Amino acid sequence: MIIPVNRRVEMFLLIDLKIVPSTCNIIETINPNKSLMEAIMATAKKAKQLSIEIPNRVGLLAAVGTALSKAKVNIEALCAYEMAGTAYFMLIITELAKGKKALATLGGKIILDDVITVEIPNKKGAIEKVAGKIADVGIDIVYIYGTAGSCRNPLCVIKTADDKKALKALNK
Repeated sequence: MIIPVNRRVEMFLLIDLKIVPSTCNIIETINPNKSLMEAIMATAKKAKQLSIEIPNRVGLLAAVGTALSKAKVNIEALCAYEMAGTAYFMLIITELAKGKKALATLGGKIILDDVITVEIPNKKGAIEKVAGKIADVGIDIVYIYGTAGSCRNPLCVIKTADDKKALKALNK
């Protein structure tokens, strides 16, 4: 039996003989012949990433957080680092236009990029499956960032040399 699911679902997973509540975006057809990891992994999606390059200073991350919070914009993914006196932030946010306007008040250069987002299970070998699908079609991963923490399905952001082809490979 194949079950079509196209919405955010809440479920309880049986993991190590414990029932664990979990929320997962499942946007593809769940086929019982797939492995658990394949069934849980959500469809990869095209997304817009807002990046800002700005001279680094103490408290800059707090300023970015404050600007977005005041604009009522949520951060779904974040990568931030400093190099040669410049701070670089790469963000996936809930409301792009409001976030861009809020961050523009800080100065710096704002860039919008197409990226891929995918929720993957917080399990050994999960990144291997994602990266393997991209490598199998001959595409270079430019960068990837994400976090697991205690989340069952962390969000990963991927930039490749060919996002369109990578999306197709990931969603096979």
